[in-house]
Amino acid sequence: MGRVKEGEGRPTNCKGCKKRLSIKKWYYRDGFYFCSKRCWSKSKDKVREEVEKAREEREKAKQEEAQKAAEDVVSEIEEVSEVVDETQEVEVEVKEETPEVATGIEETKEEGEVVKAKEEVEEESISEEVQKVSKVEIEEDVENKVESDQIVEESKEEESLDAETVETKEKAPEVAAETEETKEEGKVVSDSEAQDKKEE
Repeated sequence: MGRVKEGEGRPTNCKGCKKRLSIKKWYYRDGFYFCSKRCWSKSKDKVREEVEKAREEREKAKQEEAQKAAEDVVSEIEEVSEVVDETQEVEVEVKEETPEVATGIEETKEEGEVVKAKEEVEEESISEEVQKVSKVEIEEDVENKVESDQIVEESKEEESLDAETVETKEKAPEVAAETEETKEEGKVVSDSEAQDKKEE
């Protein structure tokens, strides 16, 4: 900032106290212009203090990070030790329970075989009952079909008889009219024959 670059003139203000530099009096050190030697030493002390503060802050930050990492590692180790303790306790319990479990497994196997045998017997009896029921149902279905066929045939016969009776009723007036016509023709014929005999 206060350093003079090539091709530029000297700055007008002091690097340390920011006062205006006089034309005759000024102090140049480390590439910067100061108003006096005392101002240069003060600015040097300030820079030193700032550097030390920065160092201390960095060290504190590093220490805090290290403490956090250590705490995390300790907590992880405690969790792992708890898990290991629990697994050991479980292993001990399992070892103690293994004979009981073995006997329990054998008992469950025997019970399973008994249950399977019962299920097979029940399935066989059920299948036999189903077969009997299916035979009875088939016979009933056949009988019902035969009866329904007979009923259909009877109904067809009744319908044909009804149709014939209707036709005969419709034809009855025509037949009566024809018989009357034939009677009249017969009378006319008999009258004409009688006249012919009289004429002879």
